[in-house]
Amino acid sequence: YRALKEIAPQIIYQNVGCAYTGIAAMYAKKSGSKLIWHIASDNDVKPVAKPTIKNRLTKSLDRLLLNYGIRNADIIAGQTKHQSDLLKTNFRRKCNVLIPIAHPIPEHAIKKSKKINVLWIGNLKPLKQPEIFVRLAKSLGKMSNASFVMMGRPGWGRWFSQLKEEIATLPNLEYLGELTQDEVNRYLDKSHILVNTSQYEGFSNTFVQAWMRRVPVVSLTVDPDNILVRERIGFRSGTFTKLCSDIKTLIQNKTLREEMGNRACRFARANHSIENMVERVIELFG
Repeated sequence: YRALKEIAPQIIYQNVGCAYTGIAAMYAKKSGSKLIWHIASDNDVKPVAKPTIKNRLTKSLDRLLLNYGIRNADIIAGQTKHQSDLLKTNFRRKCNVLIPIAHPIPEHAIKKSKKINVLWIGNLKPLKQPEIFVRLAKSLGKMSNASFVMMGRPGWGRWFSQLKEEIATLPNLEYLGELTQDEVNRYLDKSHILVNTSQYEGFSNTFVQAWMRRVPVVSLTVDPDNILVRERIGFRSGTFTKLCSDIKTLIQNKTLREEMGNRACRFARANHSIENMVERVIELFG
């Protein structure tokens, strides 16, 4: 709040639902500036889960301020229609504008490796369920023409230590740790399949990064606005058994894999390029 007072902005743009949302809304209301809040995750506009005894106070205060911010933001931008529907159901508001995730269109030639690379990208924490990808690699271990790669910020505690130990036992699985965006994109350039095992997301940046590079996405649960299924640029598997089956299908069926990848690239360029977002952003801040 002190920082906002020092800057004295005319417009505040705030992303990610947290206490900052409410603090920004309080400042905006008092100062006469405008607050634009951009939804980052579906969970931000869902009713709060019951906090544990350990985090009850901090979680309750955080959510209280977030709810105040949602109700008092001047403009709310969503990533998907689903988020707008959740906002309407839970807060009796709707998104003023939808601005999807945007990424630069790769200007270089995309060359795929001969061996099928199956990637998992994300912070290694329980919400992302990385253990399911480890289980997947173990289940498909006999497929000698495929390698499985994980990348993302390490987790912590006993849970992560045990996961790392299990990864080390699998010859077809490699964990690369946290990489830069450029390094992630270079891996996607030569890869064939991206797997998502998260419990929920907003609109994952990795989906768009993959699509831009002709990489179909196979997701256990997450499919924003039914895009994977509707546009035929990946699979939403639903169960672990089906996840294994869908990955196996794409590994073995080069024609299907390339068709999906090409459709994904066309879709991303038409709907998620930075160039296509410019007019929406100008209108939003105007």
